[in-house]
Amino acid sequence: MFSTTIPDECSSCSLAFAYKEIELLYEIAVMLSSSDNVIESVEKGMRMLKHDGYLDRCALFLLNDDKTHLELFASIDLTPQQKNIAVYKIGEGATGLAAKSAEPIVIENIHNNINYLNKMGALNTSLISYVAVPIIQNDGVVGVVSANLGKKAPLNFDDIVRMLTILGSLSIGSLNMHRRFDKEKEDIQELKTYYQDEMLSEYRFENIIGKSTVM
Repeated sequence: MFSTTIPDECSSCSLAFAYKEIELLYEIAVMLSSSDNVIESVEKGMRMLKHDGYLDRCALFLLNDDKTHLELFASIDLTPQQKNIAVYKIGEGATGLAAKSAEPIVIENIHNNINYLNKMGALNTSLISYVAVPIIQNDGVVGVVSANLGKKAPLNFDDIVRMLTILGSLSIGSLNMHRRFDKEKEDIQELKTYYQDEMLSEYRFENIIGKSTVM
């Protein structure tokens, strides 16, 4: 991780705060690119953001193959039961709306907004706001990353949208890289099996008899 010395007189200024954000995101990016377990590394990245007070709860949803639902891929602070019910139709609730509109959805107060469906657990007075940000690639929306925010969250909504956008992009990039790697391993294994079968066929009894010269 890169590092530099911040002058004492600037320890609380906006420039220092922005630098700390970049440093944190860089650390998450390095971790995602070097880990073999995508889900585990994404959740570690979420916990790093929580540790620094940027969010209280976080979840990453991926669009299913039929492109009709958002299914939970990674999350922090959800029980197994909450994870099982955390599925959204496209357009359903704030999370589904983010996917449908391809625009961030910000709910300043989850306690008086009908778009907050609370599928991921009982309402908590310490959780005030909810932000859902679409993850967009060349072929459109591929997922949504969301976060619950508490009263003392240090970022304004524009900044948290930016942070979640970067987290989502890094996470999808890591997932795609691992999927390509797994596909290449599978292709190589199939090719290896094919050539092994071809070589073995050369030494089968019937092939040896068929190629033998007349004695």
